[in-house]
Amino acid sequence: MEGSQVSVIQELRGKIDRLIRSFESIRDRNRELEEEVSLLRERIREKDGEIAELTEKNKQLQLSRALITGGEDETEAKTNVNRIVREIDKCIALLNR
Repeated sequence: MEGSQVSVIQELRGKIDRLIRSFESIRDRNRELEEEVSLLRERIREKDGEIAELTEKNKQLQLSRALITGGEDETEAKTNVNRIVREIDKCIALLNR
């Protein structure tokens, strides 16, 4: 082989080695990012659960306050109690099926 062909082959091998290292590095980083995304999605699910729980507690506190204080909030409290009773009735109906 000519010297120039050997030189070209060595240059190509060097470029291929660099591409392989680059690919492996990017693949590893991609795996890390996928794991991070998975962890963040799990945290989002946890936070969504906490938000739902706190929202329900807030509704209960508002209802309690309305029942205790009376007045303007009394109508809202009665509406909420009626809504809760309807939900309970629906649950009972589903259980009776």
